[in-house]
Amino acid sequence: MIRLDPCHAVAYEARAEVYDAVRRYDRAILDYDDAICRDPRDGSAYLGRGMTTVRQGKGVGAEKDLKNACEADPGQEVMYRAWEGPRQTRGSRKAVMRSAAAEPSVTLSR
Repeated sequence: MIRLDPCHAVAYEARAEVYDAVRRYDRAILDYDDAICRDPRDGSAYLGRGMTTVRQGKGVGAEKDLKNACEADPGQEVMYRAWEGPRQTRGSRKAVMRSAAAEPSVTLSR
């Protein structure tokens, strides 16, 4: 998909999710960066990048992305829960992961 349309933000986000799933977090973050660059109003890309950052053990660094996810897509309750975790516990990775796990039916892509 990226070869056909290099401006397609969702394609970068989808590939980022695959990299995240196989624990290639640095590559996932690069693709989330590309998705956000192409569509900065996409809350799910911010959420994905934030959660990938948490998986790297950098919960405090993820707070800005999780806040941006909430602002970009205020209708997504899972984004608020993911953001509230590090805010309440000052970056606790476990709190953020619990927040994301609380909504197992939510996927990061559209």
